[in-house]
Amino acid sequence: MKSRKMFAAISAGLATFIATGALTTTMALAEKKYSKGASDTEIVIGNFVPYSGPASMYGVYGKVPAAYFRMLRAVFERLES
Repeated sequence: MKSRKMFAAISAGLATFIATGALTTTMALAEKKYSKGASDTEIVIGNFVPYSGPASMYGVYGKVPAAYFRMLRAVFERLES
């Protein structure tokens, strides 16, 4: 009796796993819809920090990542050419 319950639980779990995989595959094959700033070849990354006003001293926290990504872009452009 105990083994039947265990088999039923494992079977139910396996069926759920297979159904989830089928659903995920179907969703992956669906039409591609991107929000503004994204495409098949490019993703635009932005930030939201104060660059002026009383909290402008925290603007550095937004400028550092922007500079880092500019540096990465320059390095990869040099590698591609």
